[in-house]
Amino acid sequence: MTRAEDVARTLESVWRAEGSIVVVSTDLSHYHDRETARRLDRRTAEAVVAVDPQAIGPGDACGAFALRGALELARRLGLSVRLLDLRTSADTAGDPSSVVGYGAFAVVAGADEAEVTRRGPESATRPSGSRRRSRRSGLPPGSA
Repeated sequence: MTRAEDVARTLESVWRAEGSIVVVSTDLSHYHDRETARRLDRRTAEAVVAVDPQAIGPGDACGAFALRGALELARRLGLSVRLLDLRTSADTAGDPSSVVGYGAFAVVAGADEAEVTRRGPESATRPSGSRRRSRRSGLPPGSA
């Protein structure tokens, strides 16, 4: 089993628990100039949004294994990933010659069927509106 699969299995055990919220946090590129970081982070963000864990290399994010595992789980469950924002430390007053990249993403269910897949068949009898999915994706209610 690969490390992404190990992480995905671990995340799935808590993902399916009622009331759980799963957060995976990682920086992206480190210590490149602003333009290089933007190029590298854009490529990484494209892999994240494509739900392609194999396209994330060890140098693409300091938490590459956690990120790959989260993407592997999203892929298995048929979930999609939405890019919320992509920045560097230079965007907040850092030195543009040596920056750290940051991405914000939300993992979302594309349809009620994806919600049922994630929670299991018993969830088909429970409400699964956008407010419920928003809390699980970490977005404010009504913004998903």
